[in-house]
Amino acid sequence: MASGTQTDQLTTPIDPGPVVLSVRVDRPSPPGGGDHVRVHVAGELDLATAGVLSRALLDLIQEGWRRLDVELAGVRFCDGAGLGALQSGGQRLRAAGGTLTVHDPCWSLRFLLDLFELDQQLQPRGPARPDHA
Repeated sequence: MASGTQTDQLTTPIDPGPVVLSVRVDRPSPPGGGDHVRVHVAGELDLATAGVLSRALLDLIQEGWRRLDVELAGVRFCDGAGLGALQSGGQRLRAAGGTLTVHDPCWSLRFLLDLFELDQQLQPRGPARPDHA
């Protein structure tokens, strides 16, 4: 650095607020009433929250469910980690003879599905919705 030159670095702490992802599972009634489960996801599906969805999907697969419909109408944003959670769940289900279908993906997830050509694996249903801040 030349003499007389000073470089200032400004760092601004960012408070992302509470990290929340809601996962609700609707099982058929009565128990044993089928192999189909609807999983409702709401919030931001990203690096901070993808593990919550991964765990829920893995638990359902281990319980023996073979058809998972993942309803994403409440998801405001999805990044690569969120896509990874869905893809991993889908791969595990296919290996067990099942299917995972995503419904009502936000625009960011639809973009990632198109970018990585994963439409066949996750079978998205419904038009892409705008992401919300």
